[in-house]
Amino acid sequence: MARGGRGRPSEKNNIIYFREQEFLTDLKRELKAATMTIRQSILAEALANARKLDMREKKTVRIEGQAPMSDRDRRNDMIASIVALQTEWMSSAVGGKAQTLLKMGVGAMEQNSSFKRSYVGLYYEYGIGGKQDPSGYWIEGMADPNPWRSAGQPSVTRSVFQPKDKKGRWRDLGGNTRVTNSPRGGERRPVLKRIGQDFKGEFWFRKAFTKYSTKKFVLEQYRSAISKVDPRRYLVAKKTFTLGKD
Repeated sequence: MARGGRGRPSEKNNIIYFREQEFLTDLKRELKAATMTIRQSILAEALANARKLDMREKKTVRIEGQAPMSDRDRRNDMIASIVALQTEWMSSAVGGKAQTLLKMGVGAMEQNSSFKRSYVGLYYEYGIGGKQDPSGYWIEGMADPNPWRSAGQPSVTRSVFQPKDKKGRWRDLGGNTRVTNSPRGGERRPVLKRIGQDFKGEFWFRKAFTKYSTKKFVLEQYRSAISKVDPRRYLVAKKTFTLGKD
């Protein structure tokens, strides 16, 4: 019998053989398409959730050198930042064993030029002030923290005199330079409109993944994909063969 590479019998020299590579190629194509369906479902849900957010209209943000801006003014930037990431096959070694994985994702508020405005979505994901969810405290490290406020405590003013080297100027999560005119830090007064109100996180982004990453939904997509690749189509039998030779 003729031999293929590495001492293996050549498939096509068998009376009946299975077109393994064609089968795997088609199977990977269908699995990738199913993964993209999952990705698009998450993307559509995240976009829908973002559009439904009741974003604040009051002019609560004063950025240095710019007119006051509300959260709602930045809504379009936040929505535009929600995008589908590349879906691709990749190789990985887990526990010393080589594996082939299918990677996909949905991103939002990437830290690029648009992040200066789109970052507002983080506030509506995790909440603000005393109503902020503990899992969102990590965002404190991305900006200049208010020395008069502890994580999870109500929002309060900053001082125009502090810190001394900045004189009331500070960076928000998007890297924008803000400025305060309050003579005292740590105050929470209605007249200081820039503070805004504390509110709970909506988890608008997390909910999109939670809804479409369930075991039931994912398995439905992959079962459907696998059913489209019938192994019987890849079985080939020689039309003629010689007994004792083939």
